[in-house]
Amino acid sequence: MGAEGSFEVFAAGELENEYEKRGGKGDLSLWKALEKGYNAVVNQLIQPPRKRYTLAELGPMEYVLPRHSQQIQVTRRDFVVQTPTHDIHGSLWSVSTPEASSTPCLVYLHSNMGCRLSALEMRDRALAAGCNIVAFDFGGFGHSTGEFVTGGLREAEDIHHVLHHLHTELDMHNFFLWGHSLGAAAALLFMEAHKNLPIIAAVLDSPYTTFSDMSENIVQTVKANGIPAPAALLHMGMNLVTKSVESRAGFQIAQVNPLASSAACKAPALFCSGKNDMYVKRQVAAQFMDKYGGPCTQFGFDGDHYGKRPREMIDFGLDFLVAAWQDDNNDDRSITRE
Repeated sequence: MGAEGSFEVFAAGELENEYEKRGGKGDLSLWKALEKGYNAVVNQLIQPPRKRYTLAELGPMEYVLPRHSQQIQVTRRDFVVQTPTHDIHGSLWSVSTPEASSTPCLVYLHSNMGCRLSALEMRDRALAAGCNIVAFDFGGFGHSTGEFVTGGLREAEDIHHVLHHLHTELDMHNFFLWGHSLGAAAALLFMEAHKNLPIIAAVLDSPYTTFSDMSENIVQTVKANGIPAPAALLHMGMNLVTKSVESRAGFQIAQVNPLASSAACKAPALFCSGKNDMYVKRQVAAQFMDKYGGPCTQFGFDGDHYGKRPREMIDFGLDFLVAAWQDDNNDDRSITRE
């Protein structure tokens, strides 16, 4: 997610010192292999390679979207939101219709392997369903500045900054959230922290229960990559990973607990889970269903954690949001800066 170079979990000499503290037992080459495996996987969590793309890849600034018997004019507007620590780069695709002033806006929140380009797979379907759509790069991704990713903690504040911009600068006040992985976790943390903001409903695609749980998958990934290390050694490495992440990225892993945050969330939510997800198992959706503080349902689909989402999943999610919008259409709420 962020920097130009790779992120090293173990500082110079750290692994060797731990090896010596344990009496120098075992094959040091195994420890070196363990170090390499952890470095590679932790990069996915807090500092994977930044996605490079051009604005041209977002598509034309204006185009016509066919919808049933009428044609809808779509306009793209790019924007930058300045925060105290970084600049957030995003895009708004809006439709020109007689009721444009009250059109709900779907805010797409990408995964820790994505960027705002990820919204393109659902953009036109969302527009055809009667929504405007916003996508932006979290800090440390794509065109946005910033270095480290925080598992949803600071990303939740990115959501707040973007919604405040959309409300104050563009007079938008009816919002859906659609988050994937990191984006789903950030959405839950955001809804807990900003309960007064007008979120009509949310689609939460493969959120993890806690950042610690996602980090623990490092152990399983290292095993799956064929490094024949004992479980005790792998978990020792996990402890070093936790210390390194917290000291270098500047946040406490325990602060990122989307499952606990979900208990305070009230907006209707759809939890989606892939049948082949290696990182967030399908039973995790059931945990959220039990914990969530508002009305919720779930949808399983054929797919993994990061792959392209099937059309039926996107259509089901959009139908869910539109139904929530119809139920909520007379509720007058607005955003205020907290």
